[in-house]
Amino acid sequence: MPTAPAAVDVDKLIGQVERASPMARVLQKALTVINDAHSDADQIARVIQFDEALSGLVLRLANSAYFSPAQRISSVKRAVAYVGLVQLKQLLLPMATASFLDAALPAYHLNRGQLWSHAIGMAVGARYLAASHSVGVAEAAYTAGLLADVGLRVFDPVLQTLPAAAGQVPTPAIERACLGLDHARLGALIARRWRLPEMVIDAIEHHHAPRQAGAGANVAAALHLVDTCLAQRGDGFPAAPQPDSAALQAYRLDEARYARLYDAIQPLLRTARVSFGL
Repeated sequence: MPTAPAAVDVDKLIGQVERASPMARVLQKALTVINDAHSDADQIARVIQFDEALSGLVLRLANSAYFSPAQRISSVKRAVAYVGLVQLKQLLLPMATASFLDAALPAYHLNRGQLWSHAIGMAVGARYLAASHSVGVAEAAYTAGLLADVGLRVFDPVLQTLPAAAGQVPTPAIERACLGLDHARLGALIARRWRLPEMVIDAIEHHHAPRQAGAGANVAAALHLVDTCLAQRGDGFPAAPQPDSAALQAYRLDEARYARLYDAIQPLLRTARVSFGL
């Protein structure tokens, strides 16, 4: 492990990944569409139809087994109308996220599909917990869950080149030692760059340390609990920490209720994975 972290130009690093992965740009554009509260179906269709990759996602969604149209849909405008504005906004972000995260990450010892599968678990699990607060907090938790580990996708090519990170799964502490920041902090910087709400940004940054969260404290606690729960069952990093006691208290989970959390979110997770073809 190096005695001092390497200097990392974060903006340059993010930019390189965005240029190398067209789906990073698609994800940004999808977030813009989704977060515009004033956009209607026609406006969204106009935005989508001028982006080939985004159009492909929407047409694939409309023609999927989930919607099963009687005839194949070939028009973006018709696809938006058929899927419906609410459904489109709910499903477009996961599809765009999948296209970006569905990659092998050799430095993290993750095969293709593992990061995306974990992201879905984080999203549906965090929304399930956060629903006890409000719809707004629950939806913020869903978005934050999908993107909580986006920093891994950006860090992976760099860590592959560092001898200090070879042969071990890079923990947040190793990331900080090698690069000066961890994937949670990087994820928050990406979320800010993509103009996500402050609650989501704060929760992403602190999902491994929920006591340090501010505006996104409730969401960060939910992410942390689901993250440790999944990892302890083999869906995530193998060296998962124990759940933070303050996060457990925030959701009134004693040891027995926390132990049942994994089983509670499995039906939601199965439905989500079927919807996205996992």
